[in-house]
Amino acid sequence: MVHHPQDARIYFREISALLSHGHQVSYAAAFDSFPISQLDSRIETITIPRASGKSRLKALLAARKLLRSRSIDFDLVLIHDPELLLVASSSKTAVVWDVHEDTAAAISAKAWLPKLLKRPAARFIKKLELRAEQQHHLLLAETEYQSRFTKPHPVIPNTTLVPDYGGVGPTKSVVYLGNITTLRGGQTLLSVGKSLKQHGILLELIGSCPETDLAAQLTKAANNGDLIWHGFMPNQAAKQLLPGKLAGLSLLQNHPNYQVSQPTKIYEYLAAGIPVISTALPHAKTLINTADAGVIVDFDNAKQVVAEILNLANDSSAWQRLGKNGHRYVQQHHNWGVDQEKFVSALEDFAAK
Repeated sequence: MVHHPQDARIYFREISALLSHGHQVSYAAAFDSFPISQLDSRIETITIPRASGKSRLKALLAARKLLRSRSIDFDLVLIHDPELLLVASSSKTAVVWDVHEDTAAAISAKAWLPKLLKRPAARFIKKLELRAEQQHHLLLAETEYQSRFTKPHPVIPNTTLVPDYGGVGPTKSVVYLGNITTLRGGQTLLSVGKSLKQHGILLELIGSCPETDLAAQLTKAANNGDLIWHGFMPNQAAKQLLPGKLAGLSLLQNHPNYQVSQPTKIYEYLAAGIPVISTALPHAKTLINTADAGVIVDFDNAKQVVAEILNLANDSSAWQRLGKNGHRYVQQHHNWGVDQEKFVSALEDFAAK
C-alpha cells in the first residue's frame, strides 16, 4: 500500500528470489499510483489503493477485502506495511510480517501525524507488534529488531546481489541512492551539490522525494545545475549508474529509527565498488570501518562531506583501494546471493507449519 511496486527489497530481491526457486507469486500493490517499468510476466498483479499521509482508510479496507476473498488461494501472505497488521487477521491463511524498520521510532518522523498523537501512536504500535508476534510469523531485517519481541525470529538482512568487480575508473560525480527526505540528509545534499559544482564535480540523486518543500528545492537546484535529480528509478537501472562514482553518500540524521538499522544504500555502493561517505550511525560506521571502504562524517556537515569528496577526487589510488575493499567485503559477508536462500527457506518453513 505504501511501498513503490518496484521497491528494491520487495520486488527485486524477495519476489525475484521466490520466482527463481519455482514459487508462484501474486503481488498486491498500488500499481496505479506509481510509474513502473515492465514487471516479470510470471507475477499475478493485484491493484489496491495507495496509502499516503492521512489517506489510509480506503487502502486498509481494500486490503482487508482482498485478504477475506483471496487469501485462501495462497500458501502464505507476506506483508511489509506495519498498518496491514490491523487487518491481517482477515487472512484465511498464515501471515508473515517482514519487519524492516523500527516502526514505533519511525512514527516521530511522520509529518502527517499530529505531534500530540505521536507518543500514544508509538505505544499502540508496540502493543500491535507484540500481538502480531502471537498471531503471525515474523522476518527481521536487523538482528537488533529482536529486542522488540519475546521470541526468536529469522533474520533476513536487506543486502544486495554483488556482481564481479568491474574495475571502472573514477568519474567526476558522486551519487545518492534512495528516498530523499530531510531526515535522510536532504538539506545537506543540497549544500553539497552547490559546493561541488564550483569544483567541477556533479552530484547525482536517484530517488523520490515525498516532502513538497524539499522537492521544490531539489527541482530548483537541478534547474540551476547544482545537481542532477533522476527521480525514482527501478533498482536494477539505478545500480547501473553507480560504478565509477567518486563516492556513494549516506547522510542520514541521528534519528532513533536509524540507530538500529543498516542503510541498504551502503551495501549497494560497496557492491558497485565505490567508496562510501556516511554519517556516524552505529551500523554504518561499523561496516565501513571494518571493510575499510570509506569515510565517516559528522551529522549535517556539508563542508566535511565536500572535503572528503575532494580528497577522493585528488587521490585515485585511495579511491580504488577503498572501492575494492568494500566490494570484497560485501561479496563475502553481505550478499543477497547467499541471504536469499535463507529468505526462501524461512518462507517454506512457515508454509509447512
